Amino acid sequence: SLSLREELQQIVNESSESTGIKIRSSIQEINADGEQHRFICNTFKEGISNGLRHGNATAFWFELRLNEGMIEFLLSDNGAGAKMLEIKEGLGLYGMKERAERLGGEITFSSEPDEGFEIFLKLPYKGEKETTK
Repeated sequence: SLSLREELQQIVNESSESTGIKIRSSIQEINADGEQHRFICNTFKEGISNGLRHGNATAFWFELRLNEGMIEFLLSDNGAGAKMLEIKEGLGLYGMKERAERLGGEITFSSEPDEGFEIFLKLPYKGEKETTK
C-alpha cells in the first residue's frame, strides 16, 4: 500500500496526464490514520474534479503539511471562481464539511469571481511522529 505522500503524488500525475492541467505541489510525508488518509485523497480528487468541471481551472497549487499538531491541506485553482454566496454547498462540498467535522477537523472554502477556488482543510494529527523521505 502506498504512503499518503505517494498516493497524493500519484493523483497529481494521473490528473495531469489525463487532463493536461498543471498541478504544483508541496507534500510532506505524514502518517495519517486510515480514515484521514482516505478523506485527504478523496478531497484532493474531488477538489481537482470540481475545479475542472465548475471553474474551468487549468492549474492547481496543492500543499499538505503538518503544522502545530494539525494536518493542513490547501488546494487552490486558477478557475473562474464565484461569489461565495452563490456557491451551492451541493452534496460534494456539504459531504466534505460533514466528514471533516466527523474526523475532528474543519474545512473552509473561499472564492471570488475570476479569482479561482480554494479548499483549506485542517485535521488533528493522530500519528506518532513525522517521517521524512
